[in-house]
Amino acid sequence: MYTLGLAFIILAPISSAMFLIGTTSLYWALIPAALLAAAGLFNLVSGNWRLRISEYRWLWPFAAFLAVAAVSLFLSPYRGQALIKGAVQLAGLTMMLLTVVTLLGLVRERKEFLVRILHGTSVVLGVVGAIALFQFFVNNLFRAEIVSFEFLQVFGGGTGWRPPGMLGALFRANSIEGEPAHMATYLCMGAGLAFIRLGGLGETPRRSPMLQRVMPLWAAICIFGGLATSLSIIGYLGMIVAVAATAFVWFRARRRQKKKRGRLGGKAIGAAASLLAVALMISAFAGQSIVEKIATIGMIYDDPGNFEETGLEGTVDLVSQGGNRLSALALAVNGQIMLENLRARPVIGIGIGAHPASYDQNMPDYVELVPALVDMNKDDAGALLTRLLSETGLLGTLIFLASGFWVFWTGMCATRLCALLPGSGSDSLAPVLAGLTGSWVGIFVLYLARLGLYYSSPFWVSICFIVILTDVAVTAVRKSPDLKFLPQGLWRRTLLYGA
Repeated sequence: MYTLGLAFIILAPISSAMFLIGTTSLYWALIPAALLAAAGLFNLVSGNWRLRISEYRWLWPFAAFLAVAAVSLFLSPYRGQALIKGAVQLAGLTMMLLTVVTLLGLVRERKEFLVRILHGTSVVLGVVGAIALFQFFVNNLFRAEIVSFEFLQVFGGGTGWRPPGMLGALFRANSIEGEPAHMATYLCMGAGLAFIRLGGLGETPRRSPMLQRVMPLWAAICIFGGLATSLSIIGYLGMIVAVAATAFVWFRARRRQKKKRGRLGGKAIGAAASLLAVALMISAFAGQSIVEKIATIGMIYDDPGNFEETGLEGTVDLVSQGGNRLSALALAVNGQIMLENLRARPVIGIGIGAHPASYDQNMPDYVELVPALVDMNKDDAGALLTRLLSETGLLGTLIFLASGFWVFWTGMCATRLCALLPGSGSDSLAPVLAGLTGSWVGIFVLYLARLGLYYSSPFWVSICFIVILTDVAVTAVRKSPDLKFLPQGLWRRTLLYGA
């Protein structure tokens, strides 16, 4: 079971890797997830584990979303076309929730397993970033896509990896991931920890024994190197959000140390500005392409007739004048379809898994002017927020957003708990919790903005880490004789219900 847990965690940062069964491409990471979920379900049914409300409060908002999603599918106007796909989404979400419960149970039985999975994730992320750095410098040095991983397409049926292409004058990097935006998203899993490990919040958290055990210095460097070489707008957004959220959580947790906060705040801002400056300096070599990609997203509000005025009539013109804008155009098209669905069914949406069916029926006519754009991101709507609004309406979207915020709030409360009780033995966990919570915010924003996947491994692994570390921290703090001196507040009641 522990081997399965480690496999699931380590495969998460390379979850673009796929294999072909018949005509269906499946993600490698789903295999250990399914087996872990089955083991967790067995332990729950047999009575070995119990889902106590006070210990699994992170679970119930997601369970509420599952219920709303199931109702949306049952009432869907596309139920006949979307029933199987919708059922798969519900099963995938349930599988990931059970997987998190199972991993939590494994860590409760063997605490050292926590260090293994955190260190394993950092190492894999570091390797992904190192490959991206090598790919970026070699390809740009020789002005050709020399470093390529097209062999991964063989295993994935042509969908597991694709050439990263160029942005302006620069070749982009995607390492062994499907595309640069995906690589940047996965690297954000470790951005918070890497930021602290590199000294972004000062020497004290950087020297935390726990942090040094789980995040090697070389891996921290490679994570940010990979993010910079992705030349991905969405990746830079995730990096900024993750770093800012990490600093926010850390300062909120240690707000008693007011004198140090000013100095640490200056260091954090300086470090974050340096990272952003490097990324923007690399992007500057890409010329006007990044600006064009940002501007293209605005086409969601344009009249289709404007395509002729902007020189985007037909594939030849699109590729020659801005082929790098295809992904942004796909987001715009799916966003337009989402708005149509939201107007028709604002409360509960058209049903989970039904966006592809709606796409076929409501695809704008102008999309056919660009054959490469037809069906692009049709299955996942290109962004989780777009998909949520389209498939589960305002009700499902609000519940899902509340679930994500609850995970963040729990992580921030646990960080503060560790920081306020240094004698409990949990103080070494505080920087790690701050980094993982900040990374989760970055991951959450990136999925909402770019990856429309309900049960993607990096998303749920990020949740898993916060849930597990919070449980470990609360267990340690409950044994502290100073527990009764903790200040009262909502953050305390979040974790110490009944204490």
